Amino acid sequence: MSERAKNHRQIGPYSRVLNRGAIGDYIDGRSTIGRLCRDLEKQLISNCGGSPSVTQKLLIDRLIRTTAQLDQLDRKILSGEPWTDHDARTHGGLINRQRLILREIGFKAAAPKPRTLADIFPDDRPSA
Repeated sequence: MSERAKNHRQIGPYSRVLNRGAIGDYIDGRSTIGRLCRDLEKQLISNCGGSPSVTQKLLIDRLIRTTAQLDQLDRKILSGEPWTDHDARTHGGLINRQRLILREIGFKAAAPKPRTLADIFPDDRPSA
């Protein structure tokens, strides 16, 4: 058995990493970010009707990890740490990824507010 095979954990059908949802084996579920991820996962699953397809579940997991990365970058900028060009490009890419994943899952943008006649024909009459 190679050295790498000894140090690599086997993932079986009942492995913890498969049962922990979006946080997997990487995030402590008791931490602030872990609780945020679990709550977000619960809300997204509920928004998909309670039983998302396999594809939706994979997208939800990816969306949660993307959101966690965005949260860390937001904390960096709010803490006053220097914001690098790499941070700005990464932030922009993550926002775009988040938008595309949401669209792929099936979430729609809020419908625009309907225009009223007052919006179309503003009152241009001189006041008396």
